[in-house]
Amino acid sequence: SIMIENGGELGGSLSSYTKGIKLGEGTWGHVFEATRRLDGSKVAIKRIKPINRATDPHLPPGVNFTAIREIKYLKELKDSINIIELIDVFISEGVLHLVLEFCSTDMEKVIRDKTIFLEKSHCKR
Repeated sequence: SIMIENGGELGGSLSSYTKGIKLGEGTWGHVFEATRRLDGSKVAIKRIKPINRATDPHLPPGVNFTAIREIKYLKELKDSINIIELIDVFISEGVLHLVLEFCSTDMEKVIRDKTIFLEKSHCKR
């Protein structure tokens, strides 16, 4: 399990969540909507693809370094209101899972949507 600064630990399991629809896919993994069974809260689960020596022979097998860096930065910035919350991290069936705060959209969609006009009042300091 992974220690977090307040002395607690991350390290749940996939059985703690009910998997929902696929929200997106990127180079290093897939993101799914999910519901935490304990309290019914909606979360996003990012499944990080393990490095495969057959398709990436120049890389060592295991967890992608980018995922480790993402976990590190999310932990460091956990108190910022402008950064998505890292709720949990665990490995299930050899795949790294990041459980994240659920957001109904992402910044790329907001930036690309020409019907949305952001003003100074939308900015938080």
